[in-house]
Amino acid sequence: MKKGQLAVNETILIVFIFILIILGGLLVFYKFSMASIEADHIDNEITRLHSMQATFPETPEIKCSIGGMSQSSIDLYKATVFSRLTKLDKDYYFWRLGFKEITMEVIYPFKNAVECNIANMNNCGTWVLYSHIPEDYVAAPKVQTPVSIYFPETDTYGIGLVNITQYFVVEL
Repeated sequence: MKKGQLAVNETILIVFIFILIILGGLLVFYKFSMASIEADHIDNEITRLHSMQATFPETPEIKCSIGGMSQSSIDLYKATVFSRLTKLDKDYYFWRLGFKEITMEVIYPFKNAVECNIANMNNCGTWVLYSHIPEDYVAAPKVQTPVSIYFPETDTYGIGLVNITQYFVVEL
């Protein structure tokens, strides 16, 4: 080999190694950026979960209103219908609520673990208002909020808990 060819080969090798170093740096930067974006996404979803904790009991679909006047309680009839509606129109509620499970349970004046539906509304104590659980999820933080529950059949009020569980989907 001549001296000129050797210099060209060395230059090509140095450029190739330099490009590999740059690509390695870009790959490391990409990984750190994706990890940061994922962490920000989870923080945002947890903030939305806590916001939903305060706003879900005020949803018009389940909020009690008597004579056109809204009250700060959940109507059991509306909650039962809402539970059925979320099963019938899954796409609309998935778009609004995402991967969550929302349940409500009565804790006073009675506690009953029987799941409620239209057939047994008066002999139950737990409602699955919304449930869309993914097959694979990373974490499932849960928040609870106490609520006032209106029993329309007896025109009385009770105390309950609304449980909201957020599921974070595994990215492939």
